[in-house]
Amino acid sequence: MISLLFYFFLIHRDFKAHVQDALAARSYLLMNIPEGTKPLPWSLVNVDRPKQKMIKRLLPLEYYEWADRDRNRRLYGEDTVYLQPTMVVLHFTVIDDAEAVIRAFSRPTTIAVGNQKSVTSLVSVHYMVDKQGEIYQLAPENRITTGSYGVDHRALAIEMVAKDEKDLMSRPMQLLNAFYLVDGLLRKHNIPVWRVYSHQEVASGKIFLSEYTDLADTEYPYWYPKPHFRYDPGPTVMAWCREFLLRQRDLWEKHPASRR
Repeated sequence: MISLLFYFFLIHRDFKAHVQDALAARSYLLMNIPEGTKPLPWSLVNVDRPKQKMIKRLLPLEYYEWADRDRNRRLYGEDTVYLQPTMVVLHFTVIDDAEAVIRAFSRPTTIAVGNQKSVTSLVSVHYMVDKQGEIYQLAPENRITTGSYGVDHRALAIEMVAKDEKDLMSRPMQLLNAFYLVDGLLRKHNIPVWRVYSHQEVASGKIFLSEYTDLADTEYPYWYPKPHFRYDPGPTVMAWCREFLLRQRDLWEKHPASRR
């Protein structure tokens, strides 16, 4: 009898392990790395974590809590500014000067709430990585920000200082620091490795991301309308980030793109 129970225990354990492996394999496939994408540069492969310089430059979000709560209530159905992150979203700034970005983010502006009445608040993200790889913390990690419309209520947002993807790809040290920052946030908040998205993917809305929410827009509730579509930080940067994260977990060889 004991032997039979032990046998069933082994079968159950093996079945559970196979299911977990299958789910993990599916998760890796969700990490979109298009065929023909340039591989991760060797300067970003098996590189020790650089000594990261973290600079606190917190935006004065406390002065806009009422406006942000109103926005979150109408947009996401959540009357709070408190964040429990389940994903990370990457951006680039377009403005290629960190101090200019901080000045712009510190000025109140009109923040969209679907096609309803807008609010006056700050454009905000949690972190910004400058061209030298220095990291600025602009908001607490438990605070909902406004830079990732549609998923702000779930996302940690990271800006990388760059004019465009080509500009960003020219600075390996900036990318290395950004990728290590992402890696650390995933581990800290127990976020699955495949839950890292580009602003472009978020802009595709529910076509790409089921959590995309816009309760305030009666015309375009499922994605960004064309005038507001985003393309940052670019498909190659995202492919490099995903390859980097998989390599950090010794999972890269399980992704089909590793055989390119």
